[in-house]
Amino acid sequence: MADLEIKKILIEESLRKNQMSQIFDVVSNEKMVFFRSLQAYKNNKFLLGIILDESAYTTITIFFGKVADESKKDIIIKLINELNGIHNVEKFVLNRNDELLVQIPYVSLSQDFNGDVAIDLLRTLYHMLVHNAYDKFEEILGESMYNKI
Repeated sequence: MADLEIKKILIEESLRKNQMSQIFDVVSNEKMVFFRSLQAYKNNKFLLGIILDESAYTTITIFFGKVADESKKDIIIKLINELNGIHNVEKFVLNRNDELLVQIPYVSLSQDFNGDVAIDLLRTLYHMLVHNAYDKFEEILGESMYNKI
């Protein structure tokens, strides 16, 4: 069985065990598997994702908003830099499409891959976002940051 398929099965087992399988759907092709879930928070929607491929790198990401007001971009970049200086593992990003996301890597060879660890990292990332950072972004951007998904 290919490394990607092994990791996919381990994530699916962990989601079932944690009673989370109903909130995730799976998009895949021969090179990657994307577990995704749309979750409401306050008046916004977060897109939670676990991206698997054949490499040792699994990317756990939460898309939580957009910088729609260009005049606020420099302030947001400063906030992102501050938060990235505080958080050692989680990294905040403003991508080319002006979307706000926070990511955490999980590096593991397929023989050592643990689906429970990936799910725990996703939970940790979500908790950190809603308890330590989200309000700071919302304070600067207001409703303009909300995802229209």
